[in-house]
Amino acid sequence: MKTIVYRLSICMALLCAGACHSTSRSGKSQGDAASAENAITGKYWRLIELNGRPVTQASQQNEPRLTFREENLQMDGNGGCNSFRGNYELGEMGRIRFFGVVATQKACLHMETEKELFKVFDMADNYALSADGKILSLNRARMAPLARFEAVYMQ
Repeated sequence: MKTIVYRLSICMALLCAGACHSTSRSGKSQGDAASAENAITGKYWRLIELNGRPVTQASQQNEPRLTFREENLQMDGNGGCNSFRGNYELGEMGRIRFFGVVATQKACLHMETEKELFKVFDMADNYALSADGKILSLNRARMAPLARFEAVYMQ
């Protein structure tokens, strides 16, 4: 019991520290950064494919999703069991970097999708949007997409 309380305390401290962290947009023009951010922010990105396999929502779990926020370049979402949040940084030519990603530590059945999604945040170094802006792919180098998300607009 003490271990669980201790781990939760650490998670909360990391969440607070991540929320207070700010990033700069050095290396790119204000217009380029704003247009890239506008393309991915304000949408609820539902996970539809992970490492080339379709994603289905496990029963009694949340829908795996990702949301990018313009404020302080923060992202948050749910892996199916645990909520997560962190920061992201956009670069030129579709570059993306995730950092400071922390998650709650609930134990659930069928956590394979969530574990793989968290690995994507460590591996991804670029992103691509479909021509209609409805599909977001997180990629590593020129490999096949690590994860693909479908846009669901927020109201």
